[in-house]
Amino acid sequence: MRYKVLPHNGKKRKWQNNSKIPLQIKHLKIRVYVSLPKEEDHACHLIGEMAAYCLPVDRRINRKIVELVDDGIRRVPEVKKLLELFVRDLEVTTTNSNRRFFPTDVDIRNHIYQAIVASRFCKNDQQNLQILVNKWKEDSPKDKFFYQPVGG
Repeated sequence: MRYKVLPHNGKKRKWQNNSKIPLQIKHLKIRVYVSLPKEEDHACHLIGEMAAYCLPVDRRINRKIVELVDDGIRRVPEVKKLLELFVRDLEVTTTNSNRRFFPTDVDIRNHIYQAIVASRFCKNDQQNLQILVNKWKEDSPKDKFFYQPVGG
């Protein structure tokens, strides 16, 4: 037996024959049908292994690049080698064309630049420099030092 849903009019939807519904629901079986598009339907974008080339760099890779830059490693070939070792330790099963785990040299260079810029005006560095300048003034009162912190 099929039940027809009445159009929604702002109130709760009401079923026809609603007195019989509780008995029928007990024996109800739910089927879910999934229809996936064919490969020919993907004409306007990459699929398969080539689709991985368009992925953004993984967050773990981003964090590792920041960590390497903080350790003083800033040359792209060095960072790339260390990232390959890091990905191997992650035990990710993927191909080398997957940009998420194997970023290009340009991706690595951009992330190195972002890490350098983010750490350039670090609050801790400015405080440490202020402490150093004060110490230098005490150690060498005849010398002149001037320090003006960035951002206030």
